[in-house]
Amino acid sequence: MRELGDGRAIASDRRDNLVQLADVTKQTLTRIGREGSGPAEYKTARSLYALSNNTEGMRRPAHKRPFVAKALSIDGAGRAWVLRTAPHNAPGLMSDVFVASARRILSVTIRPKTKVVGFGAKWVYLAFTDDDDLQHLQRFAAPQ
Repeated sequence: MRELGDGRAIASDRRDNLVQLADVTKQTLTRIGREGSGPAEYKTARSLYALSNNTEGMRRPAHKRPFVAKALSIDGAGRAWVLRTAPHNAPGLMSDVFVASARRILSVTIRPKTKVVGFGAKWVYLAFTDDDDLQHLQRFAAPQ
């Protein structure tokens, strides 16, 4: 819990995964933000800390998860392609490719604004989104 200078307080509740603003004078409790990954959203309610200009922040985990949720695809050869998290300034998306024995055999970097959308027996299909938001289907030979 963090006490504000005006008689209000902000509480982070990990059990119910929410952040609330308590106003003792008005006797109100108002939820702040919501679960998610966008602006004013959070994955898990965490410890609060003071920021400059009388605002509050929430601590983020020290490390990102290594893999993105729902980012597993299986290619025509039965290999698993797993999309990885990347720094904001990365040159593109990175997928690790694993064989059935769970051994990583290669890492593939895919240019920005492009995603893997499917596989054929010998092909990888990518969709590239241009500046006009048009998607272009591309076909590449699957790495061996």
